[in-house]
Amino acid sequence: MNNKVQLKSLTSYLSKTFSACKTLDDLWTACISTTKQVNFEHFSFRIQYPTPFTNPKNHTYGNYPFNPAPLLSTKRANITSGFFRICTEHLDTLSHLEAHNTAPLFNLDDNIYYITQSIPKQDGVFEHLLLARAHQKIEHREMKILHFVIEQMTAEIHNWMSKINSPTSLAVTLSTREKEILRWGADGKTSEEIAIILGLSQDAINFHYKTIQNKIGTTNRAQAIAYAIIKDYI
Repeated sequence: MNNKVQLKSLTSYLSKTFSACKTLDDLWTACISTTKQVNFEHFSFRIQYPTPFTNPKNHTYGNYPFNPAPLLSTKRANITSGFFRICTEHLDTLSHLEAHNTAPLFNLDDNIYYITQSIPKQDGVFEHLLLARAHQKIEHREMKILHFVIEQMTAEIHNWMSKINSPTSLAVTLSTREKEILRWGADGKTSEEIAIILGLSQDAINFHYKTIQNKIGTTNRAQAIAYAIIKDYI
């Protein structure tokens, strides 16, 4: 089967497979099915957020048994391929994953071959998709097909994640008082100074800050202020 026929067949397969997805679990099942369709064993989809002003910093999905971070680049949009050899550190991680039945057996010095795509999105967010398999090298004749599949998978996952993480579903509602406190905080005022300005106790200001941090999902008030500015909450 030549590349043109394969691409046509894959286009039909991907359209049918992903259009049938009704839930997020369906999406990941479709990704695993697509991964196997192109003779790979594992996939990983990673969303990386800019630091230090967002929380969490990244989400990783998929059935890839190792940490994908060392194989991913955020410098520019790219597609790269390569391989690495399983070492003791990999097997230590794998043993933990195998306890949850999420990875097959690998041996020391086995080769893992992979192909990845990194895509910059808005607000400094990067999305990465990785396909990997053991033992079998990635041949040059596969690359056109793999580029097509990885681009299509990334687009489908992005569309789903965009729906789930839409502004309406992630909207943070801050009270007038909370916004007021954040504005004074952004102006460099301490809790004690804000308390005097607003005629409240310092404990009340600290309580408001804690509530704001919980709403936004940050670990300290500096992050909360910075995040609120970036997202135009204040």
